[in-house]
Amino acid sequence: MKKFFRKRLRKSHSVHDETRHKSAEDEAAAIAGSSSTTLTTKGANGIAQSRTFDASHGYRTTDYHSYTTEAGSSSMTDEQRFDPLLDRAMMQTITDVKYVKRRPKFTAVSSANFQRQCLEAHNFVRQKYGVPSLIWSQELAELAKTWAMKLADRGRILYPELPDIGENITLTIGSHENHLTTGEELVAFWAKQADEFNFSNPKWSIKCKDFTQMIWRSSIEMGVCRYWNTHKNCLAIVSFYRPAGNSNAPDK
Repeated sequence: MKKFFRKRLRKSHSVHDETRHKSAEDEAAAIAGSSSTTLTTKGANGIAQSRTFDASHGYRTTDYHSYTTEAGSSSMTDEQRFDPLLDRAMMQTITDVKYVKRRPKFTAVSSANFQRQCLEAHNFVRQKYGVPSLIWSQELAELAKTWAMKLADRGRILYPELPDIGENITLTIGSHENHLTTGEELVAFWAKQADEFNFSNPKWSIKCKDFTQMIWRSSIEMGVCRYWNTHKNCLAIVSFYRPAGNSNAPDK
């Protein structure tokens, strides 16, 4: 009986060694395979693929070739430099909601996600037209929140006329219980106004004012807020830009 168990033990030990050896080989193969996968997923210029926003079809996977050729490396440097501002604001929001008791905690977190979606979608559209990326401004976001709450309470659009600050405002009244407008959907809606814009003879027009503010070259920072007044079923979205766009007179 003792011999039997010793044999079983030796066999089990040898199988364990073989399994461990095979796992090491598989791991080495996986590392080698991942290296080749990384190479194959890069474009002709060695640029890795990434997930980007399409104004008409939402997010899609593409490479950054058009991004670098249109916006240049300086815009990427700006984005890498100023993205932490939005990250810090989001982390502060997540920290704050730990102590929120009177409203669902997911509301504040979803608002932070909405803001990031808006910034990323704005910059995708701007780079499509060869315009440098916007950077995040928490100051403008707080101003947008104050104004969005006011509009949702009154149920109509009002323009604040703040000095050197442009705005895009959307307000809808109805049922928003099942779905709130996302940042991607908002920017896609404004981007459709490009159909009304005459690129060969550019002029200000009320039909495409949201689109022209989005891609206004001299605007360098933005802040946005989405506020839903549940009592009045009114959703207000306010996006502020600085310096202001659409500074030309109508039809000029």
